[in-house]
Amino acid sequence: MKLFILHGTGGGPDGNWFPWLKQKLEEQGHEVIVPEFPGMEEQSLETWMNTFDQYRNELTEDTILVAHSVAPAFVLNLLRQGVSAEACFFVSGFTGLLGNKFDEPNKTITDRDFDFEEIKHNCSYFKMYHGSDDPYVPLEKAETLADNLDAELEVIEGGGHLHEPSGYKEFPKLLEDIETFSEDYHWMEEALVEAEKAMENGELPIGAVVVSEGEEISRAHSRTSREKITSEHAEMVGIRKAGNLWVRENITLYTTLQPCIMCLAAAVRCGVDRVVYAMDAENEVSTETLPDLEKHGAEIPEVTAGIKEQESVTFFERFMEEKKTTLPEIMSESF
Repeated sequence: MKLFILHGTGGGPDGNWFPWLKQKLEEQGHEVIVPEFPGMEEQSLETWMNTFDQYRNELTEDTILVAHSVAPAFVLNLLRQGVSAEACFFVSGFTGLLGNKFDEPNKTITDRDFDFEEIKHNCSYFKMYHGSDDPYVPLEKAETLADNLDAELEVIEGGGHLHEPSGYKEFPKLLEDIETFSEDYHWMEEALVEAEKAMENGELPIGAVVVSEGEEISRAHSRTSREKITSEHAEMVGIRKAGNLWVRENITLYTTLQPCIMCLAAAVRCGVDRVVYAMDAENEVSTETLPDLEKHGAEIPEVTAGIKEQESVTFFERFMEEKKTTLPEIMSESF
C-alpha cells in the first residue's frame, strides 16, 4: 500500500514519530511519502495545496493518509476537492479555531465549512487519536470531528499533543492499527472476489472470508436463490464451511455487507472475535443488537465497518441496475 504522512504547523518530515513510522512501514514493503510543507510564516491552504500538487499523481486507490495536528484539516480539504483515500488516520486533529497563537497560520486550513457527507464519500474509514491532556487542541474538538466523520476516537491518557515533546518519538499503537487495516484490506479484497462470483450466478453480490491467525479458513458467497434456502447467506455458508471454530483463535469474519441478525448471532455463537464489513445495509440493525446479546452473557465480537466500502457499493449498484430494483427492496425480499 502507499501511505502519506503529513506533518502539522511548524513541523517537518524529520520530527515526532514520522521517521520511525516511515521506517517501520517501509520494512513491511509499503511505499511511504512524507511531504514537507511551508512553515508558519508562509503557511496557508493555498501554499500547502501548491506543495501537495507535486504528489497528486502518486495517489492511488489504496492510499492511506496519516496526518498530525493541523494536517487532518488539510486532508479534509483534499477530500472535499475530490481526492479519494482508502483510509485516514488522524492524530491530534481538529477543525475550526483554537483561540491560541496557532489560529493565524491555521485559519485558512481549519476554519472552513466542511461538507462531511461529501468527505465521507471520498474516504469511508477514519481512525482518530487524541491526548486526554492536549495543551493545544481541546479534547472536545476531537470528539466533534470524530462525530462528523463517524470515526473511532481513541483517547490516550497523558498523551499530550502526541508529538515528540510529549514523549512520542515512536507511536506503536498507530503502527499496529495501520497493520490491522492493511490486513483487513487484503482479506476484504478476497471477500469481494466471492461477491463477484455471487453476482455472476445471479445472487446478491455478498462474499465472506473466515480468517484465523492470519490464515484463511473458508470462503463463500451468497447462494439463497440457487439453493432456494433463505438462510444460505455468505456468512452462514462461510461459518459452516470453517468447521469447529472453537478450537481456533483470533477469528475474523470478513463480509462485504453488514451482516444480518441471523449471521451475527451465528458469528457470536461460534466464537468469532471480530466482524469486519464493507458496506452498511439499509434498515439493518444487526450490529446495534450486540449490547443486548452481551446482557445475556455472549462474548461480543469487535466490529469494524467501511473497509473497501465503495467497491461493495459498486457491486450492488450494478446488481440493482441489472435487476431493476432498489436496495430496500432487495433487503426486504432477501433478509
